[in-house]
Amino acid sequence: MRNERTSWNQRYRERSHSSLQPDPFLVDGYQEFIAPLFPAGGIALDIAGGVGRHAIWLAQRNWKVDSLDI
Repeated sequence: MRNERTSWNQRYRERSHSSLQPDPFLVDGYQEFIAPLFPAGGIALDIAGGVGRHAIWLAQRNWKVDSLDI
């Protein structure tokens, strides 16, 4: 049985999770719920951040982001 790190490394090698485009669910939720409350940005934690697509997107909107992944 493969461990999780090996499994995810394989997925990244195959480029199945290499997009830098944020998930539409994040974009929609951000625009509807977060941006009205925090228009100047804030602090975010991106858990299981992968290549950092969500952390990058949030940082471009003045958020200080820490991203974690195995």
